[in-house]
Amino acid sequence: MAGSDVLAIVKRLPPFSIIYASATVDPEIADVLRQKAAFFVPGAGHDLFQTIVDNFFMGQRGIHSGVTEALDIAETFTGSVERRGRFQMTLSGDFGTTLQQVVTWHPISVEKFETVLAGMNGIFLDAGEKKVYLEGNQRGDVYWEWHVEFIQPDGKLVQFVIPMTESLQEHVFPDVHPFYSFQMSLWISGQGEVDFNRVIVRRSRSTYGTLLPGDEKQMTSTGDEVLSYFNPGDLKPPLLVSFTGSRLYGDGFEMMSVYGRHKLPYLLFTDSRTQGGALMVGTPEYEQLVIDKIREKLQWLGFDEHDVVFQGYSMGSFPALYYARHFKPQGIIVSKAIVNLGTFSGQDGFAHGGTKDWPLDMRRHLFGRVLRADTPVIDQKLWQSMDHVDWTQVATHVFSLAQDEYDGQSLPQLLRFIKDRGGSVEHFWLDGDHLAHTDEMINFVEGKLDLLIKRRRATL
Repeated sequence: MAGSDVLAIVKRLPPFSIIYASATVDPEIADVLRQKAAFFVPGAGHDLFQTIVDNFFMGQRGIHSGVTEALDIAETFTGSVERRGRFQMTLSGDFGTTLQQVVTWHPISVEKFETVLAGMNGIFLDAGEKKVYLEGNQRGDVYWEWHVEFIQPDGKLVQFVIPMTESLQEHVFPDVHPFYSFQMSLWISGQGEVDFNRVIVRRSRSTYGTLLPGDEKQMTSTGDEVLSYFNPGDLKPPLLVSFTGSRLYGDGFEMMSVYGRHKLPYLLFTDSRTQGGALMVGTPEYEQLVIDKIREKLQWLGFDEHDVVFQGYSMGSFPALYYARHFKPQGIIVSKAIVNLGTFSGQDGFAHGGTKDWPLDMRRHLFGRVLRADTPVIDQKLWQSMDHVDWTQVATHVFSLAQDEYDGQSLPQLLRFIKDRGGSVEHFWLDGDHLAHTDEMINFVEGKLDLLIKRRRATL
């Protein structure tokens, strides 16, 4: 096939749909491959085919879960056990001079889904390698190991022993399918403290991505992940920056198919911290990674700081409003908004996925403690950031629900804040609680996004 024919075909293909194996590519074609976010996968024949099958599977296969439920502490351990929130646990004391099994999680059968960890079965049962992580730290003269054991149908035990030297360190497990059940335990020796929290299990994409092919993972010095996914679309402004809502167990980016219909460039963020996310905010280092990633993609596209639209719903609404001060967005679309972080994270009376108190764990992660007296100060985090936005230059669109029990009582405050600063807000509401009317919300987002796209492109 002639080079001109290849170039014509490549230009017609959507981003992230091209895999090529040749290390030598015509410069003109190479430039288009870069714009299309194509994947270079070396190899040939069956090896190339197997690499594609193993790493470019459909969907997002990842789960994170707190692990301090459904466990036993060894009776021989005479130290102290401290539980902070639902998921964080600290063991302290003298663990002895020889390694001993101190913590054992109840065995998890593939036939029963009775515990919060049971959802990991589906990931482990997938074909291919898995990437696993345990969030935990030690203090003092302590050595500890994380043991993960799989019992196969013939009774054979497949065991992985992981020396714990770094929180959320990545470990790769080979395929262990089939198995009947799996069990985890902590073995500890020495004197000091060990604390542990979440387990993350993801089907491996090798070096080609974490949750999606081509996504990006960055880590702060304290072990917080910043996960992002950029699709260059048709390379025309504006860039949509979208923040995922709460995901209590499954890791993942959201609304790719929705944004794909509009063909515009988009940058997605998802938050895997705590049990459901932490509103994509945190330490100055964490927030700077988010800001820098947005600027990096704007620069790659050749856009200025006005060529950006922020979108978020539920927990994603907070960062959509919070990060606006660092840019000059032409539009912001928020749905089921959460704006008073202190008020919201001080609640434990509403359920999501069967877990009522997850906002308290989020608050502990972000601020190190849960004290009612901190609420007014924490509430100011968003308002102080929004005060640096020129709202007269931003088209703001808000979708809300009249009986929103999350932070719905703060909606009038949000609308008044923007209007008092010369901004205009288009507000659409329906009856219902926070989890209602998802389809109507998506229709609202699409309609306003289409409006902003047409308005910007009319000036090109």
